[in-house]
Amino acid sequence: MKKTLFTLGIAMFAAVFCCGCALFNGGICTTTELEVRRAVVPVKIDGKINDEAWKSAKAYPMFIPNDRLRTLWNNRPFQEGVVQLAYDDNYIYVLAKMVDDDLVQYGENSTHLYSRGDTFEFFLLNPENGHYWEIYGSANNKSTVMFFENGGKRIFPEAIQQKDKIELGVTVNGTLNNSKDEDTNFIVEMAIPMSIIKSKGDVFTPGTNWKILCARYNYSKSLYEFELTSTSVMPKANWHDRKSYLPVVFK
Repeated sequence: MKKTLFTLGIAMFAAVFCCGCALFNGGICTTTELEVRRAVVPVKIDGKINDEAWKSAKAYPMFIPNDRLRTLWNNRPFQEGVVQLAYDDNYIYVLAKMVDDDLVQYGENSTHLYSRGDTFEFFLLNPENGHYWEIYGSANNKSTVMFFENGGKRIFPEAIQQKDKIELGVTVNGTLNNSKDEDTNFIVEMAIPMSIIKSKGDVFTPGTNWKILCARYNYSKSLYEFELTSTSVMPKANWHDRKSYLPVVFK
């Protein structure tokens, strides 16, 4: 891995360790909850990291699922990433910063972006009624919003609908779909309208019960196989295992 990638990874994870982690488990820094801090000023969705909200929001690393652990990198991702979360009256904000030496995304529409290249995913679960959302943000600046009434109705294609929209900003530091050069990273920034949550009879405010999972599909010429990581230490590589999502703490 080139020095630029190594330097970025150190800088990103220095931010995580400065914020602190809940515990160390087998040498891996993990957490038992995700803090969502109220943004005093609305976040500008442009794929940059200079908003006031991101200066104070905790940064959380992403981990390899237990069924895909390997010793080559001491059970840590080959290409690391961190996530920050915030909210205000109108939006849930998500920022993901991901090291990537070979940026790939061939998806031409918003369907199955995760199988077409580098994709970040945000899952939001109401554990009281089973409602949950799966939202994609891809390296080529495309998004998908899916809503499931519960896991028992997850297979239906009607869940993959384009009625609901989010604001998405992506910064790519490199060249998409060109394995001959050396890329550095990409940044995904999301603003998820509270109106999407309210349209299902739910509210995302302090005093309510929510859980979140942030995850990543990483494809690279440097990988033996594509790499999966998430903010929870998952027993298996199944992002729909809602038991492993982490509770939200409002700040």
